Amino acid sequence: MTTLTEFQYDLTTENDLKAASHGLLRIQHIYDLNIRDLTNGYLNGKQYNSHLSYADLYVVALYLYRENLYAEAELWLKFCLENYNNRAYELEMFGYGKAEILNLYAKILRNQNKAEDAFIAMNEAIDLKPMDGRFLNTENTLRKLLRNQNFSHHQHSKDDDSSAYILACHGVFSRKPSKLHCLYNTITSPFLRLAPLKMELLNLDPYMVLYHDVLTDSEIIELKELAVEVGMVPSRTYNSTGGVPQYGDSNHRTSKVAWLKDDVNDITARLTERLADMTGLNVINSEPFQCANYGLGGEFKLHSDVIQHPNVLKKLGNRIVTALFYMNDVEQGGATVFPALGKSIFPNKGKALVWYNLDNEMKHDERAEHAGCPVLVGSKWGRSMDSIRDFI
Repeated sequence: MTTLTEFQYDLTTENDLKAASHGLLRIQHIYDLNIRDLTNGYLNGKQYNSHLSYADLYVVALYLYRENLYAEAELWLKFCLENYNNRAYELEMFGYGKAEILNLYAKILRNQNKAEDAFIAMNEAIDLKPMDGRFLNTENTLRKLLRNQNFSHHQHSKDDDSSAYILACHGVFSRKPSKLHCLYNTITSPFLRLAPLKMELLNLDPYMVLYHDVLTDSEIIELKELAVEVGMVPSRTYNSTGGVPQYGDSNHRTSKVAWLKDDVNDITARLTERLADMTGLNVINSEPFQCANYGLGGEFKLHSDVIQHPNVLKKLGNRIVTALFYMNDVEQGGATVFPALGKSIFPNKGKALVWYNLDNEMKHDERAEHAGCPVLVGSKWGRSMDSIRDFI
């Protein structure tokens, strides 16, 4: 019993299922992946040594059905049924026989105003299990609905991701040639005259630069270890008008984070000084560092780092600049995108992206609204100072 109790913490939970299912939906939608390729581990023209089992497909479809995402559930379960004969053993070993799958499929169709198709699927299930009372009751209900033509139609959820965001996640903007250039920054602090930083100009208005080689491998390892030691917790976002924290059950941001004050140890203090060198700004009023990890399908939807609630603004001041440090390479996905500017920056270990959130009049610059695209392969580690504040 003691051993079982220890293992229970490693078992999949309902929250794990929710996160995995929504992650699969995100990468399927954003990167335009068909279910066959996703199931077989074939992503954007590259074959990976991993795949989804057909039991996984059924469980995802069942979860989507319970979440009232009927159109999405239909696609996943239809593929499962079409290939049932080839992979029946994967399903039956978990008790998911074809009759049970058809029963769920009929319910999904019924909730999309497809009662005739649902009736056909239900009859096929009854042929397999003619004495199952559950199936007979469902068939009787469908028969009455067809007779009366009186059944409700449930709309599936609509994704509000803009076409510009999707194009940016695909890297369309990153392939456009830039008229800007790279240089060594020697002017934002006296120290940089001795040790200049490699800087790539990405945009002039609003100002955006990408620094190269600003984190060493040893610093990255230490930061990750420190974040794990402090404790990674589900991300939270703030309501843009009420300033009310919304914790990790929101789909707006799907990651885990740890907050590190700039005086935790030598490395955080050193990186705070480095940020001051990079920006030339006083960082005394900066927020703590935020170490974030995004897993498969993890994203941060389109948002602004600007604080708009008057009471919060008066208390904390606004965010002038955001600096985002990339702590690992991401094989596919995970770009930081600015749809209004046509910019896509893909994570590369050791680089740091710096941009201004406020314009010259210290007002919200909507063009700086940005998003973190879903991670398609692997995970993404980032460290941000969100952000350098000034009291206005």
